[in-house]
Amino acid sequence: MKRIFKSLGSLFLLTALLLGSCKKDDKTTTDDTNKPSIPGTYTGSVTISSSEADEILKKLVDDDITRIDGSLNISYKHEDLANLQNIREVTGGLFLNGIDITAINFLPKLDQVGGTVELKDLDNLLDLQGLALLDSIGGNFTLEQCPKMTSLSGLDKLVYLNGDLSINQMEKLTSTTTLEKLKKLNGSIKLNRCQELVALGGLQLVDSIPGAIEITNCSLLNDLSALANIRFVKDGIKFSNLDAVTTMSFLPKVDTLRSNLLIEGCDNLTEVAGFDALEYIKDGLYLQNCPTLSNVSGMTKLDSIGGRLAIQYCDQLENYSGLTSLRLIKSNLEIIGCSSITHIDGFNDPLRVEGKVNIRENAMLTSLGDADSRKGLGAIREVHGDIDIFYNKLLKSYCPLKNISTFKGILRASGNGEDVNSLEDIKTACN
Repeated sequence: MKRIFKSLGSLFLLTALLLGSCKKDDKTTTDDTNKPSIPGTYTGSVTISSSEADEILKKLVDDDITRIDGSLNISYKHEDLANLQNIREVTGGLFLNGIDITAINFLPKLDQVGGTVELKDLDNLLDLQGLALLDSIGGNFTLEQCPKMTSLSGLDKLVYLNGDLSINQMEKLTSTTTLEKLKKLNGSIKLNRCQELVALGGLQLVDSIPGAIEITNCSLLNDLSALANIRFVKDGIKFSNLDAVTTMSFLPKVDTLRSNLLIEGCDNLTEVAGFDALEYIKDGLYLQNCPTLSNVSGMTKLDSIGGRLAIQYCDQLENYSGLTSLRLIKSNLEIIGCSSITHIDGFNDPLRVEGKVNIRENAMLTSLGDADSRKGLGAIREVHGDIDIFYNKLLKSYCPLKNISTFKGILRASGNGEDVNSLEDIKTACN
């Protein structure tokens, strides 16, 4: 019996020891979740918005910090910004906003930013030399309202940009050539209101844009040859109010657009000649308010438009000879307010329009094409929407429309040299 009690006592003791051991293990595992800080790393974002940032700036020096595991936000010109001079990496974003500095001389060792770099409202900033070692940006690069900056000097080593290149309201910027080492751009190119920018340079190594190209309101910009090696643009192209551009000849390798192509308000543009490889536009093609545009000769391979083809208020446009390969328009065909066009040509048989046809306010228009050779609107075999032909005062013949074999809408024609009531009337009169 004593042996039994002794064995039971030993068993209880062993069980207690095992339970105690398990508890210690549990406690150790829990403590492991609070990982010790990495030497040289400050964990958390650093915000410098007032003189009260003394403590954190002192800590960065005292702890020999070279890496911020978070974002760096500076909106106050603190006297100790030089305490940031050993920072080599910011895993989050870098934001400089509204501070009175002429140079970013407090970040001379920074070579990597894991998030967005945003520089805004820096009235006296002259250049970006303080970022001379920066070679990788993990988000967008945004430069806005830095009125004294003339170039992007300082970004000479930038190779990788995992977001948009956005430059907005840079009044004195004349050049972007310092981006010549940039190989990868995983976002959009957006330039707006850079009134002194003459040439877009430094992007020759970029061959794909998974975002959009939007270049607007740059009145002196006339050289976009830096875009010549781009083959793919996912989210569309917009060129608007580029008064110095005379020809669109700088995107010869793009074969597919996954969104719109919009060219508008380019007062001195004479030809669209630079889309020689373009075969497909997923959404619309818009040529609007370009008063000196006379031809679209550079789109001879364009086969399909997934949205509208809208050519509006291009006063000098005389023909559409560059659209000879076009076979499908998934939405509307619109030719409106082109006061110099006399004949609609450039379309070849067969052409299908799955939306409306709208021919309106073309003051000199006398012909819709050729019915026998099936040119112009004579190339159209199908129209799935209405046909509206209004206020073309010299137009008297509608015979090219007789070739339409499938028509699912209503034809309306009024305010022209002669009017007509239906497609059936046209076919009766012209056969």
